[in-house]
Amino acid sequence: MNREIKITINRRESNRRYSAKLKMKVLSHYSNNNVVCSICGESRIECLSIDHTSGGGNNHRKAIGTLGGSFYRWLVKNNFPQGYQVLCMNCQWCKRKKDMDTYLVRRDWEKLSGARS
Repeated sequence: MNREIKITINRRESNRRYSAKLKMKVLSHYSNNNVVCSICGESRIECLSIDHTSGGGNNHRKAIGTLGGSFYRWLVKNNFPQGYQVLCMNCQWCKRKKDMDTYLVRRDWEKLSGARS
């Protein structure tokens, strides 16, 4: 393997580690160090992300010119502003579709019936 390829591979791996640490830092902050979805309790990091509690996240990210990891950097740089929470992608989808009442009823039923641990 030539030197340039090795450098590229090392840089990519370094970027992945940095991104993972940054995501964990942000998720930890917005979940009070209990990194789970604030609605359903999902704990797999790859399923979790930051949600704008008031909605409008897409427009906000466009306005500040960030996407993905750069949004996490923006949150840190701006001292973790209020108005954000940790949600899994399923709960974000339900929230976006304004179907949260149905989702919460199902989640509560699953908890009561022991269908999901």
